[in-house]
Amino acid sequence: MFRTAVCAVVAATIGYFFTKMYQARMLLIEREKAGLPVAPGHNFLLGHLLFFKAMMDPLPKDAHYELAFGDIFRQYFAKDGAFYIDLWPLSGLYLAVISPTAATQAVQTSAISCERPRLLERFFKPIAGGPNLFDLVEKEWRPWRTVFNKGFSTDHIYSLVPGMVDNTRIYCETLRKLAERGDMFLLDPTTLRYTMDLIGTTILCVNISQPIL
Repeated sequence: MFRTAVCAVVAATIGYFFTKMYQARMLLIEREKAGLPVAPGHNFLLGHLLFFKAMMDPLPKDAHYELAFGDIFRQYFAKDGAFYIDLWPLSGLYLAVISPTAATQAVQTSAISCERPRLLERFFKPIAGGPNLFDLVEKEWRPWRTVFNKGFSTDHIYSLVPGMVDNTRIYCETLRKLAERGDMFLLDPTTLRYTMDLIGTTILCVNISQPIL
């Protein structure tokens, strides 16, 4: 009886996996049949995983995977501005948008520009603890966005520019000094402190003055 139950669970798991795999692969195949730009080297069993690995191999071992998206764009889709890539089961179907024109169409002028990807809610929940301006659907998002309208007004943004320029100037000078030393340095802590200064100036109206050397 126990062996039968285990076999049934294993069979159900395998069946569920291959069902999800079939659905994931067909999403990309349907778009390819429709003439949409699709990354080359697609495999029904592995999707684009092998192709993506081949694009990652020339990069440094600790390079962010998004760099590979840029390389794919430059090599295969420079005229299209966007492409689909299937990385299931590591993620869902990606629509990588590189061109500024295509990005504007996707998030501002298309019929779906007001929709939020379902992935956003799962991504932001550990950070924000619940619904927020990044993942709310339009009906719920609009009244909250109205609350912050003054903060996004053109006059207010322009009033913040001098502080942004001062912080950026200090950041650039710091990078030049670090480069002149000729030693290897970590960009992350320097940029993080610059970001904290920028946030303090623009949002809190406080000069944090983090030491960024």
